[in-house]
Amino acid sequence: MLIPAIQTQTLDSNRLLFSSAVYGDDLKQIPAGNSLAGFGMTLNMEDVLLRGQYQGIQRIGGLPCGVIEIDWVYNAMPPVPGQIYPPIPIKTVTEF
Repeated sequence: MLIPAIQTQTLDSNRLLFSSAVYGDDLKQIPAGNSLAGFGMTLNMEDVLLRGQYQGIQRIGGLPCGVIEIDWVYNAMPPVPGQIYPPIPIKTVTEF
């Protein structure tokens, strides 16, 4: 199922917050604890793909919001596409 979440922002370093004012009925059908994927894009056409665990609808600042605890982020943009969270250790090149 695809559900647009236009009003999205970071809550802290590992959680994403989005409004449940739009498509709230659809969001309520998703059980807390489910794995979700999200695709984020800025108006400058920068984008990331993220994966995490849905925490359900919570009241943040008095407003009902959906929360995803992020466990993986992929940058699809040049110059270096690839996984950006959790960090991948840098390996020494020993063979060419």
